[in-house]
Amino acid sequence: YIGQWASPRLEHLHVTQNAAHRGGGIYCGINSKPAMFHINIFDNLGQIGGGLYFDYNVNAHIEHLTVVENTGFLAGGGIYFDARANSQIKYGKILRNYSEKGGAFFVYSSQPVISNMTIYGNEVLFNGGGLYCGMEAKPILINNIFWNNTPYEIEFSQEYGGRAAVTISHCIVQGGFDQIQNRYDKIIWLDGNIDADPQFSNESLDDFRLHWSSPAIENGTAYFEMDGKIYLNMNQSEYYGLAPEIGTEEFYAETRVYQNTTRPVRFQTAQNYPNPFN
Repeated sequence: YIGQWASPRLEHLHVTQNAAHRGGGIYCGINSKPAMFHINIFDNLGQIGGGLYFDYNVNAHIEHLTVVENTGFLAGGGIYFDARANSQIKYGKILRNYSEKGGAFFVYSSQPVISNMTIYGNEVLFNGGGLYCGMEAKPILINNIFWNNTPYEIEFSQEYGGRAAVTISHCIVQGGFDQIQNRYDKIIWLDGNIDADPQFSNESLDDFRLHWSSPAIENGTAYFEMDGKIYLNMNQSEYYGLAPEIGTEEFYAETRVYQNTTRPVRFQTAQNYPNPFN
């Protein structure tokens, strides 16, 4: 529990098997500014926000977040963003969470920035397996993978149509633009978005490393600016190769194969002479 106006720094926590009305795993109170690094939230229960609940005007900064198999019965199986909870989450996995609406994320009248995340296998009874946008939600999605979330990856509220907007840049979204449901709200579909299998190593074992031929490799962006505001500015030390990966897993540079690599046309072995071992 993080109280109102609090600004704690949390590192290397494992939060599991808790229950609460809001924020089964972690609740962030009104106007709080928590910083969280390397947080695992697993198997928690809540009515709203099974894993995490960001209350009004929370400004959180989170890196390396894993939210797995939490249940938010009414909304936000993984994470619920309440009004003006304009927080930033960078790097992590949101896996197999469940709710009636918003399996991974429920965003209500706020503008969270979500980047370099893998959102996989989340499920809802009604709307928005990966992301549900309610009221005046305006989430910004950069370098994320939305895959195998049911019934749809991204969905808008039907009650408040036309007031929400989602910005999507350099993301892999299963089904692409056409699978976004209730599209009478604004969709800012920018460059670099892909509808192609991300080719995980073995998702059944939660191994979300990328196969060498994955379309996610080096197809992300290190910099994102919109309307004069910078939302992502990655240092080159944060990724390998020419550009960051889409999703949370970097494919290590030493194993990369570039298409324009010059390869030898013939191999030959030769005996060294004189042999130093004789």
